[in-house]
Amino acid sequence: MELDSLAVALLHPDGKVLHGNRAMGSVADGSAKLLQPELAAGQGSDGECVYRGQVVVGHPDGRKSSYPGKLYRQGKHFLLVGEAARATHDQLAEENRLLRERLDALTRQDSLTGLANRQHLDRRTDEEIMRWERYHRPLSLVLIDLDHFGDINERYGRAAADEALLHVGTVLRQSIRSLDLAARYGGEEFAVLLPETNDMGALIVAERLRLDLESQVLLPLLEPLTASFGVATLIPGEKREPLFTRALAALHRAKGKGRNCVVMAEAAAVP
Repeated sequence: MELDSLAVALLHPDGKVLHGNRAMGSVADGSAKLLQPELAAGQGSDGECVYRGQVVVGHPDGRKSSYPGKLYRQGKHFLLVGEAARATHDQLAEENRLLRERLDALTRQDSLTGLANRQHLDRRTDEEIMRWERYHRPLSLVLIDLDHFGDINERYGRAAADEALLHVGTVLRQSIRSLDLAARYGGEEFAVLLPETNDMGALIVAERLRLDLESQVLLPLLEPLTASFGVATLIPGEKREPLFTRALAALHRAKGKGRNCVVMAEAAAVP
């Protein structure tokens, strides 16, 4: 009963755990149950090993224990013997993997909107440019700046401003493809990286995003939430910084044209 390396349990023919040692969790109320394999009442003779392989036990709190084990016929019941130490190791390895994934996601995400952050956007852009250099598939970038965002903060408060940023994040996630990347570029600035998309396709995406933002009512704002857009498509020999510079210049021209519009970047770098 005190063993930690072996999980030992006496099972009812329906799979319920009647008694279990410490490694099994010391359960004795029938709330734990064998999930894999299925048992049959007349299976095997007394003392015979009727199964060897992966064993899965379900616990009342929703946990599942999975480990290599054997099942023996024990009179009217079954005896389970499993490698609990290996199960614990596998469980810890899985928990560590999930923790690493969560940590990696946190380092790539903006804490407010859940979109990619600036660092992840930069890394992904460099990767896509390297892919362009190999396969010469089109790559476009859209920079987005919310119009009069300072007025929203001043008139409605920080909570409403944060809600506006969250709303933009939701619109971007719902409007792009799985291979695209939406990111929070700055305070009220956003970016969408569009692999496999030429200049015309990028303009269409930007215009659709502009209309999606403009057409939705976001309380307590009394006026539509609008944004200005700058679009640039990668040209031969261009790196990340010049690409962003051209998109940002186009965004500034959109602001100068009265905001709430889309402007395509010049083909040559803009000083």
